[in-house]
Amino acid sequence: MKNYSLIALAACIINSAIANATSSLQIDKLTCEYIENPLGIDTKIPRFNWTFKSTERNQFQSAYELIVSDNATDIQQQKGNMWSTGKITSSQNIQIEYGGKTLQSFTRYYWRVKVYNQNNEASLWSEISWFETSMLNTNGLPAGQAGWKAKWINDGSKNP
Repeated sequence: MKNYSLIALAACIINSAIANATSSLQIDKLTCEYIENPLGIDTKIPRFNWTFKSTERNQFQSAYELIVSDNATDIQQQKGNMWSTGKITSSQNIQIEYGGKTLQSFTRYYWRVKVYNQNNEASLWSEISWFETSMLNTNGLPAGQAGWKAKWINDGSKNP
């Protein structure tokens, strides 16, 4: 019986230590170009924003880490194969400009962020968010796809 009590006590201490190691500051809402999960953005340098909430008073962001990936598997494993900022000491949480590899047209990208509070305690990674690009340029199109082609519509008559 003593062994079970010691194991239960050790489990409580470990759980408490893990809970205290995580910041009370948590990511709440993610946007890219001011839209949640935008479809068809037309900029090569999208801007990221997030809000956060806390269970404690007087909490603020002192740093952040942002990752972007072109596949869901990498982003679930906290890997940014397109862009990984590393830990950036900054309270900025709006208009963070993309600074990674060149984005391709008609591609879905996944992203998430982690923030640190004033005591340098990290939040959990945010939920996974995404954005999808529209045609950014004709060079970034998949093989066999041409850029925009257009022709004036008219009735076939000659102009005077």
